[in-house]
Amino acid sequence: MSPAEHRPLFEERFVWAWDNATARAVRIGAGDAGQWRALCRSDRLTCPVEGCTSPALTTRMGFVNRRGTFVPDGFRHLRAPNPHHERESFDHLQAKLMLQDWMLGAGYSDVALERRDARSGRVPDVSGTSPTGERVAFEVQYATLSVDAWQRRDTDLQTAGWEPIWLWGHAGGPERAVPLKAVHRRLLEQGRALWWVGPQRGCLGIPVEQMPWPGGTGRAMVAAQVGTAKAELLWAPLEDHDAVGGLHHR
Repeated sequence: MSPAEHRPLFEERFVWAWDNATARAVRIGAGDAGQWRALCRSDRLTCPVEGCTSPALTTRMGFVNRRGTFVPDGFRHLRAPNPHHERESFDHLQAKLMLQDWMLGAGYSDVALERRDARSGRVPDVSGTSPTGERVAFEVQYATLSVDAWQRRDTDLQTAGWEPIWLWGHAGGPERAVPLKAVHRRLLEQGRALWWVGPQRGCLGIPVEQMPWPGGTGRAMVAAQVGTAKAELLWAPLEDHDAVGGLHHR
């Protein structure tokens, strides 16, 4: 094995795997590493990336790193795939699996990953029908997106009867601020909430200025925020969010 193959992958510790017995994604929890290692050895839990050249996984137990931060239990590849999974696309997949799992548990019906909508011609990342009947299309965006491109996709989905909810990829830790780009400011100008997604921690983040959530809707805006260069994010577990009307913090 070459030295390059010994280098840790960026996703050396990740939290979502594919359960071949149930045909669903599963998220490893605190203290699960020991018991789930056997499921990995039996090939029940494998890499969720379709076509991965090295799908076999193992687990690693949580630990406190040199900064004093607890790193939770996670999965890793037994042998590095060739080619390596690109960070952005891998995080994007993990976020989609997280949303799919939440939707199924929250009572959504007709849930699907990357299903083409015939009316709009768009392929939302994750879509389904909420318990109250809304057709919700989640779009997870890690790559740079212009305002015009976002507006076309958003309008197409709305015209086709979907409620599009955009979640922005966040590669930093939950304590870090994120820059507000032009597309984020456009959303704020339209009175819509901003959401960031952290698949490794199973969390969603919103700008602190977006607090409080009146009636649990998560729709409150602060006008001064539109001109803000950066936003401090407040993170909460995805399971603390309701499915009624799309996506709301409890």
